[in-house]
Amino acid sequence: MAEADEKQLDTSGNWDCGKATKQKRRLPEWMINAVLDKDHTDSKKKRRDQQKTTLVPDLPVLKFTGNIVYCYQKDDCSFMCEDIMTSSSTSHHDCVLGFDIEWPVTYTVGKEEKTALLQLCTSHNKCYLLHLSCMPGFPGGLKKLLETESIKKVGVGIQGDVWKLLRDFDVQMKGGVDLSSLANQNTRSAEIWSLDNLCKYVLKQRLDKDPGVRKSDWRRYPLTATQQQYAAADAYAGLLLYNKLTQTTCRGSEDRK
Repeated sequence: MAEADEKQLDTSGNWDCGKATKQKRRLPEWMINAVLDKDHTDSKKKRRDQQKTTLVPDLPVLKFTGNIVYCYQKDDCSFMCEDIMTSSSTSHHDCVLGFDIEWPVTYTVGKEEKTALLQLCTSHNKCYLLHLSCMPGFPGGLKKLLETESIKKVGVGIQGDVWKLLRDFDVQMKGGVDLSSLANQNTRSAEIWSLDNLCKYVLKQRLDKDPGVRKSDWRRYPLTATQQQYAAADAYAGLLLYNKLTQTTCRGSEDRK
């Protein structure tokens, strides 16, 4: 039985059958262009990924050193949110809150757990961790705060969080500012930033993204000290990034100590 010819594509766009007498056939022009375009696209993607992941080695870890207010009672949560809104209404400056949410990771296709924790960082001195999974219903004060457009909630990929809160609790959050878009406006680029990479690029600090903490069960009460620091740092990073990118300071927020 004759052996089947093994065909290989050489760099000139010809087929090499591996025989002593080679029969070469030129690929159609559209096929050559498709191969070259794919290589070019892959090369650009590789350079972009390298730019975002190899920024500066050995950066210090960003930590929140202020007061973490851990709240797991519905009424207490509403009271705290009312206090934030009252403070913002008496301030002469825009109120800006570092914002983030956490929920447990699931490994079932098409299934996603409800938001378990919501973080609001008001200043360098205070960050609220609102443990929603412990509360019998969504706090009215928090709903009012999130739906107040004049209070800015800043974070990376915040539009996804807006949709998740709408699906989970029928909360229509307003006043969201996407830090990724803000960074791209400043740098005139079109990067898809993660919070950690944006911190590296803008703040020259990195976030501690320990998978053991990131993928932990955020529904479980009480949150560990490590979980609390992780969650507070993410919201704090959002506030720092906003202030750096806009070169402003949320003085109204800093006054709330």
